Amino acid sequence: MYEESDAIQEVAQAFGERYMLENSLIALKNCPMPNAKVILEKVIFLHSLSLVRKEQGWYLMHGKISPEAAA
Repeated sequence: MYEESDAIQEVAQAFGERYMLENSLIALKNCPMPNAKVILEKVIFLHSLSLVRKEQGWYLMHGKISPEAAA
């Protein structure tokens, strides 16, 4: 169990991040206020970008982003 502990925690973290993003996009789609929608969209984008930057090495290694985009 100890050998897999880090992997289990990483999967749980990824699940939580995906759950948050999916529900944020639903909230954005259903937002009735145009001004709030603009702000919400920017917050979601910035948070998603911070997640990609945090795991930038993985995305580069698997060809999900280009070296130019990572720079």
